[in-house]
Amino acid sequence: MKASLRNKNAILLGLALTLILCGSVVRNAHAQTAVLLFDGPATVDINTQTTFEASVIAANVTNLFGWEFLLTWDPTVVNCTVEELNFNIWGTGNFLGPWVVSPIDNVAGSYHQSVTGRSPGTPQTGTFWLVNLTFTVVTATIPDETNFTLQIWPEGYEAYCLLDGLAQEIPHQYWPGHVDIIPEFLSVLLLPILMLASAAALIARKLRMHR
Repeated sequence: MKASLRNKNAILLGLALTLILCGSVVRNAHAQTAVLLFDGPATVDINTQTTFEASVIAANVTNLFGWEFLLTWDPTVVNCTVEELNFNIWGTGNFLGPWVVSPIDNVAGSYHQSVTGRSPGTPQTGTFWLVNLTFTVVTATIPDETNFTLQIWPEGYEAYCLLDGLAQEIPHQYWPGHVDIIPEFLSVLLLPILMLASAAALIARKLRMHR
């Protein structure tokens, strides 16, 4: 019995070490994967704020020398109001563009833009923010949420989002965004809530009296 227990413990320990090792390998591999991602707040409470900022970031890229993407969202929930581009990835003035004159479309709920590097700038490796965007919440009392989807723009200058110094694709993943919109507290719900609270307090008082 004791020998069998020791064998089981050894097996469990071996499995645990294997899982830890595999997890470490997966995390390290994942950390090296180029990603185009939307970085925004998890929630926005419109009782305290009606605007928020988000960024589109190219993470873990190698030899980045240009980018183009399409970002989409639900325009009945939020509108985009401000665009701030990062023109310093390849050094001050070492860029071409922005190529899209009117990148914000709040009717369709989309943002489309493209910027490329130029000499004497050189392709860069690392993590870079591409654009900061300001959004305004346009919903008021309806509980809602909005998803931000990043994708290629097939009618653009290239058929992919991240370009290297040879105008070739930098393979990458897409990380979309999700923002929960916390609605205004509906005043029509205040009276029923107060009535329920009063009734609960009354019942609790009666129960204490009959003990």
